[in-house]
Amino acid sequence: MPYRGMTADMVISLVKSGKRPAVPESLPFGVRQLIEECWAQNPAARPTFKEVAERLKDEMTALANATLATTQSSSRFT
Repeated sequence: MPYRGMTADMVISLVKSGKRPAVPESLPFGVRQLIEECWAQNPAARPTFKEVAERLKDEMTALANATLATTQSSSRFT
């Protein structure tokens, strides 16, 4: 929980001042980039919900393909 121990007013103040929690490095680059774009201070600079859904679908497809490729290459050696 990124805002654990903080009151709602404290969180609102942080967000209004442009502060955001760190995005975990373990996330795929595209997901990290999307999160940061969604947190843009200017609402007009944020992706639309349709764009978010499409990009998440693309990320899921890429992850599934990478997992499949890894599984197939490792099964060749058994």
